[in-house]
Amino acid sequence: IIGFCPKDDGFLISNSSGMNFFGDGSIQPVNLPKELEGNTISSLFYDNKVLYVGTESKGFFILKETGKNNFSLIHHVNKIGETEIKTIVTNIKKQASSGTIYLSLYGEGIVSISDFDVKLLNTENKILPTNDILSIHVKGDDLWIGTVGMGVLKMDTKNNSIKQFTKADGYTSTNVYCIEELNGQVVLGSIDDGLFIYDGSKFKNFTRKDGLLS
Repeated sequence: IIGFCPKDDGFLISNSSGMNFFGDGSIQPVNLPKELEGNTISSLFYDNKVLYVGTESKGFFILKETGKNNFSLIHHVNKIGETEIKTIVTNIKKQASSGTIYLSLYGEGIVSISDFDVKLLNTENKILPTNDILSIHVKGDDLWIGTVGMGVLKMDTKNNSIKQFTKADGYTSTNVYCIEELNGQVVLGSIDDGLFIYDGSKFKNFTRKDGLLS
């Protein structure tokens, strides 16, 4: 299993051979458009009968559910402007307030989709300080960005201003593999420094000495 996402009363599950739906204790086939054949699916996001599918090297696909676990192609995006998407789509998240979909691309930045208006946020257009994005999470108007080499960033999606967290904030890791939210607090999983929880003003760090395996 490479990725999964909630759908109705179950989960869509991607693997190297395609996709399944798990629900009611059983695994069912998912019918995908032929354009996805031969692509390794790296990330999924399902929202109101629309499925966003990220791949390892062929960009991303926007699909519409036409019947139970049957999907047809709306749009295949493998190029934005002059930039061809050749890298893995690591995460797909939605901002509830605006309806904007965000996709993180390792080595190429972040894609935003609003009413099918597709934009690339990266170092080339001076919106991001790095293109090496491992994870993203949306919390209100803020887009939290986990990077390789620059730790965690927080972007205000209203004006694209960015804050980089440092040791002064209690954050010490340079590589952020995953970002989630628990009870209103942002939780970060780092590659080298354990777990960090942000309470709105400071980070608290949990490591092996607190019981983590690594």
